[in-house]
Parts: sequence; structure tokens; C-alpha cells
Amino acid sequence: MKKFYLAAMIIGAVVPLYLFSKHFNLHGYGLSTFISAAFSNPAASGLIADLILSALLGLIVFGREARELGIKGFWMVVLGTCLIGFSFGLPLYLYLREGVRVPEKRQIVIEPTA
Repeated sequence: MKKFYLAAMIIGAVVPLYLFSKHFNLHGYGLSTFISAAFSNPAASGLIADLILSALLGLIVFGREARELGIKGFWMVVLGTCLIGFSFGLPLYLYLREGVRVPEKRQIVIEPTA
């Protein structure tokens, strides 16, 4: 799965960065122009709001899990998500998590009494 996560990470970085570069080449590097383009209509605003909320929730949940499992380098996930996007941050986290052995949950088995 590490190869899959690595490929997803690369695609998740290349696609948004390509589209961001097209925007910045047309409109310059102003943050206000970028934000107004991202929230240009209700459909785009809904997608952006959904993405921001999903990324924020993902960072909270993954951050907690990373701390519990001792995953090193979670700061890269936060930085990558903020600078590139969740399409990069999520596969990066999953890639880092692959290197850590996740403890199996113990199941309690109740046997019926006769």
C-alpha cells in the first residue's frame, strides 16, 4: 500500500499545484484574488467549505491517532495540507502510518453457558 499512497500523494500534489499555477499566472499572486475566485459562486463556496471542514476534521483525528501510534513527522502532514491541500496531506499521513505497526484491538468473546 505504501506505493499506492506515494502515487496518490504525488497526484494529490501535482493536480492542485498545476491548477493553482494556472490561476496565479492569469490573475497574479494576490491572496484576496485567490479567495474571491475560490468563493466565486454558491457551488464553489460549498465545495471549498466542505473541503476546509474535512481537512480540519482529518487533521484533528489523524493528529490524535499519530500521537497514540507514535507516528513521526505529522508536522509534514499539517504543512502539506495547508500549503498544497488535503489531497496531498491525507495520502502523506497514510504513507507515514504504513511504517508504524498498528496494535490489534482485543476482542472480548463471551461464550454462552450451558
